[in-house]
Amino acid sequence: MKNREVAELFYNAADILEYQQVEWKPRAYREAAEIIANLGEDNRKTL
Repeated sequence: MKNREVAELFYNAADILEYQQVEWKPRAYREAAEIIANLGEDNRKTL
């Protein structure tokens, strides 16, 4: 899964939490999404 795809999942979770009127978690999820999206190398599953 590419970093941008993982970040998109975090953005979606933030939107859901915001809709549910959760106070601080949406901001934390968006900040995490930004960090993940800006990582230099894509996440790779290693077995």
